Amino acid sequence: MGEQGHLVILRQSASLTSADYIHAHAIKDTTPGKVQFVTSFPNPGLYKLWGQFNRNGEIVTADFWVKAN
Repeated sequence: MGEQGHLVILRQSASLTSADYIHAHAIKDTTPGKVQFVTSFPNPGLYKLWGQFNRNGEIVTADFWVKAN
């Protein structure tokens, strides 16, 4: 993985479109030991996020939900 982290986001929807998908890379040159992302949610709703991070040479994947207002 060439980045500190990747973030894939899908909006919970009965029929997904490309507008329901977001892919973000970690911000470069952040505080050592921290991974930060910046994105915006195009619509309110519930979003599933999958993050993939390089932690001390080991690839770690985590998933979680967020509610965008």
